[in-house]
Amino acid sequence: MSTVIELIESGAKQLEAAGVAFGHGTANAFDEAAWLVLWRLKLPLDDIDAVADTPVSPADAGKVAALIDERIASRKPAAYLTNEVAAINVTRHELDARVTLIESDGLKNLTGPYDLVLCNPPYVNSASMAALPAEYRAEPELALAGGTDGMDFVRRLFADAPSRMSEQAVLVLEIGNERDYFEAAFPQLEVVWLETSAGEDQVLLVTRAALASLTAP
Repeated sequence: MSTVIELIESGAKQLEAAGVAFGHGTANAFDEAAWLVLWRLKLPLDDIDAVADTPVSPADAGKVAALIDERIASRKPAAYLTNEVAAINVTRHELDARVTLIESDGLKNLTGPYDLVLCNPPYVNSASMAALPAEYRAEPELALAGGTDGMDFVRRLFADAPSRMSEQAVLVLEIGNERDYFEAAFPQLEVVWLETSAGEDQVLLVTRAALASLTAP
């Protein structure tokens, strides 16, 4: 009978051998395998050590194997296979009274004013879109594609944001590996680059005042 950690290690080897791509919640084969194994076995996702030596029945091990095989064959990110969308997570964490989900094209359906805006927009430029691995193609193109320079959505966001922000509000924006394109598109905009686990040039902070200056006469 296999243990949880054995299934994770075996799954990680399969994922590595298959050359799958990561980046949707995990950054390596072990973490991706751990997510899939623990989710399929309905075990806590935040403490592998506590369940590592737990024996797994052949039937459950077979369910895990099938999920790993599906991840490899479909190239769909783990989040799509485990159905971890926003509404499910809000309810699961009992945050329905505190979190309101609104479907909107950019800021179109949002009125504000907000003190803080966090945004992970579609920012992938055309050349990068053509080179994306299959896992990213599992997502809707509009969630990734940002036009020729990757800044189409950002331009619209910056034009609309000041009217939805309070006077002292700030906007925190992720632009991935597109800093060069961002700075070419907004050469006069004053921003602060924030240090993250991915580096110091992928997430920026900009104030309402700075954004308003873009459209000032």
